[in-house]
Amino acid sequence: MPLHPVTTEEIDSWRKDILGRNTRYTICEAIREVYAKENNGDLKELLLVIYAYAKRMDKKLREYNGDYDQGWWGLTPMTPVAKIFQQHTVGQTYEELQAFVDWLRPREPKVILEIGFYRGGTARVWQTLEPEIQVEVDFEFKPQDMFPGFIPITGDSTHESTVEAVTDALGGRKVDFLFIDGNHSLECAGKDLKNYGPMVRKSGVIAFHDVFLTRPGAEVHALWEQLRSHHNTLSFQVDGGPGIGVMVQS
Repeated sequence: MPLHPVTTEEIDSWRKDILGRNTRYTICEAIREVYAKENNGDLKELLLVIYAYAKRMDKKLREYNGDYDQGWWGLTPMTPVAKIFQQHTVGQTYEELQAFVDWLRPREPKVILEIGFYRGGTARVWQTLEPEIQVEVDFEFKPQDMFPGFIPITGDSTHESTVEAVTDALGGRKVDFLFIDGNHSLECAGKDLKNYGPMVRKSGVIAFHDVFLTRPGAEVHALWEQLRSHHNTLSFQVDGGPGIGVMVQS
């Protein structure tokens, strides 16, 4: 098929655009991004063929070694977080969560409390921090999402009975790291902070997911704006993502 010649400048532009922002892109992810930006119909057809071969290569690379991720330039070691993203459903943006975990890991949190289990993706990520106690709170825990290593508390996080169950599960220990990712209404997120924030030790970490998400029903950003005006905070956001907001308990 006739194609316009690809110039060195175009290749350099693609390389900087695709690899410069995210060195964890797989071959298939990179091709999809190029395909989405390309206007040349013939080249788009060729990219589909390349994509089909890349999918086969990705599969072979995973068979070769599950500990490696495939990229443009060869195999690069995968982080524990990346492996969980590859194998499980994680309701997070990888780059944001990886950056946050890299910041959190040196603090060595031994007691972890998460509000909002969903499919257990982040719960598995917290396991890589090797906590001594990990408590997870949600309305429901599906059997296929369960795994050893944490204490499930079933119930509405805003109800007093659930707060009491969490207190009992902690056995008198203070929380080193609290992650709030439950009901995203301003009222419920505020109640989660009010109910569980006091359980966090001095200098412990309180983090929120979706602090920059502004779609209908997502109101954590409003709570985050309030907190930012009264506390020392930091955040992890990549390319306009939903973001993770962090504050250290004083």
